[in-house]
Amino acid sequence: MAKNFRYFIFTHAGTIIMQQLPNINIREQAKKQLIDDSLIANVEDFRSQATKAFNDYTVRQRTIIYQLGAKNIDSYGVLTAWQDELLPKQQSLRKKRSDDAFSKLLTKNLLLKNNEIESKVDHIIQERETEILNNFIEKIYPIATDNDSNKYTDQRQQATDLLSKPETEINEILNHYIDYLLYKEIADENHISVNDPHSSPIKRLISNSRIRSERKKTVIYQNERLIFIKNRLELLSKMNGGLVANLYEKKWDLIIRLNGKI
Repeated sequence: MAKNFRYFIFTHAGTIIMQQLPNINIREQAKKQLIDDSLIANVEDFRSQATKAFNDYTVRQRTIIYQLGAKNIDSYGVLTAWQDELLPKQQSLRKKRSDDAFSKLLTKNLLLKNNEIESKVDHIIQERETEILNNFIEKIYPIATDNDSNKYTDQRQQATDLLSKPETEINEILNHYIDYLLYKEIADENHISVNDPHSSPIKRLISNSRIRSERKKTVIYQNERLIFIKNRLELLSKMNGGLVANLYEKKWDLIIRLNGKI
């Protein structure tokens, strides 16, 4: 069952990616530009970086991301809403644990003893964090009518489990997800095959075959380009009694030379 679900995720990955790319391309424009630049600089370096990005984005993380999506919001939208809306509130609440003024206020108004303060503050913050998370989940996956009471049940549970994790773990999943999507988009746009270590054995074989074919074509193109450059240089060396080649060799400015200033 798990194996079939894993391949189901990979089968539908293309559709999911196409739905979410417009938002990602706007928000992650700077990161995408860096990846584009790495491709321009060296295709093989880009391919290695893409393979690493695919490998870092584990099957478990892909399963979590896949299960977040719904008709009204995609997985990327859920995680960016967490970054923009929920996380600042969570961080603000957690700071109250070390806020002396807050502790003194509770002590005074709730008539607490000194040895009760820390546990009471922790309890209040935990309770409020749970309320804020539940409100966020209901906003992301709304219940429209009584008939829709079971709608988005799985997504709510998955989002609750994920967003209850430490901030660093959620950010790691989000970053792996973004890198995967951007590298895949750029590779597809430029017809560059990349081996996904988490794909099925058959897909990996196909990818490896395509990569070998692309590398052969690159070598052929580079050899043809070198021959073209060599032929052009030979032609230039014979033009005007070798004047152009002589100017190039001496690094003179052709326009100045023709004007008789040198």
